[in-house]
Amino acid sequence: MLSVKLTRDSVCMGDDCDAPHFLKLELPETSTIQTLVDAIDARSYLAKVAGFDHQWILLANNEEAARLKGNDLEVQEKRAVSLYSLALNGVLKVHFKYLSSRT
Repeated sequence: MLSVKLTRDSVCMGDDCDAPHFLKLELPETSTIQTLVDAIDARSYLAKVAGFDHQWILLANNEEAARLKGNDLEVQEKRAVSLYSLALNGVLKVHFKYLSSRT
């Protein structure tokens, strides 16, 4: 199993109340970026926001690995990239950076 430690940006002051938004997942070593996105979507981990054109940048060990567009969490590219290839010693640290939308 692959240990994935997640954090994410807050999207507004009210969202700050729950910060630092930490989540730990155990995923199969065969998991891809799409597998991770599906797992966090099932848990409603990323905040849903009003507006359009907002994005979440998926940073794996501080390097941009993918971008998710909108509330549907559409992975634009790299959805089939192996999470294990991004991990260090079987642990993947992921941070989702929020890019705000136009309202």
